[in-house]
Amino acid sequence: MEKIAIGAKTFLYPMPTTLVGAKVGGKPNYLTVAYCGIVQHNPALIAVSSGKTHYTNAGIKENGTFSVNIPSEEMVTIADSYA
Repeated sequence: MEKIAIGAKTFLYPMPTTLVGAKVGGKPNYLTVAYCGIVQHNPALIAVSSGKTHYTNAGIKENGTFSVNIPSEEMVTIADSYA
């Protein structure tokens, strides 16, 4: 079978919205991120992608820590309004 170039595509659809949290200037801050995926199962590793200009990145760099949260079904509408 011949190789077929398909280009850059989003294959995990719908993409789960995640909330990436970090303290920025001592205050909690959350960023909605749709680019999140499983990298490995054991140990559990995930990847999230955030643009360089996002405010939350300053807190991640400042503290060296962040959280990744998956909103509940009840929170999807609220989280989506900030995406």
